[in-house]
Amino acid sequence: MTSWNLNQKFSTHDHDNDQEENTNCAWKYYGAWWYKYCTGPNLNGKFNTNANGSWSNMSWNGFTAIKRVQMLIRPNLDD
Repeated sequence: MTSWNLNQKFSTHDHDNDQEENTNCAWKYYGAWWYKYCTGPNLNGKFNTNANGSWSNMSWNGFTAIKRVQMLIRPNLDD
């Protein structure tokens, strides 16, 4: 998680929790994520082999397409 997305609510195509007005980032960019203003990482976006630089791609920096990702969840042991 980057500092840009930290503490954001998770947005899906049917639950628009991002801060972008009049746009559901998860619907627009083909993937649920902790969006803020539809920019930044999008690891749940669709993979598109010929659209390097497209906002809808799976990406970590918001621009460069990546082929695959692995997200690991670490439990919060402080609770």
